[in-house]
Amino acid sequence: MAVTAASVECAPEARSNKAGTAEPWTLQTLLVEMAARANDPALIRFYQGQPQRFTYAAIARDSGRLGRGLLQAGVTAGTPVAIWAPNGPDWVVVRLALGAIGALAVTIDDLA
Repeated sequence: MAVTAASVECAPEARSNKAGTAEPWTLQTLLVEMAARANDPALIRFYQGQPQRFTYAAIARDSGRLGRGLLQAGVTAGTPVAIWAPNGPDWVVVRLALGAIGALAVTIDDLA
């Protein structure tokens, strides 16, 4: 997954490398780790009409694909991007993709 990511520092005890020292954690790292969890239970279960199940791997795949598309479209780190959509799996994919490329997600309540 060749998506540029914005680093998010976390507590040293939350993430350390093999040498036991703290390392930066990124949303890109999260997507890679999610993709590796293909056999885990669903990350999201969404009920609207028919129940839908979204796995870690599917969310990671879709977020990575969208992130690459956004980069190709010219969205760069720090670019504000509005999300005006109802809550649901697509919203999660968009939010993760924006975070992974370092874009600034500006969320707007779709019911406002």
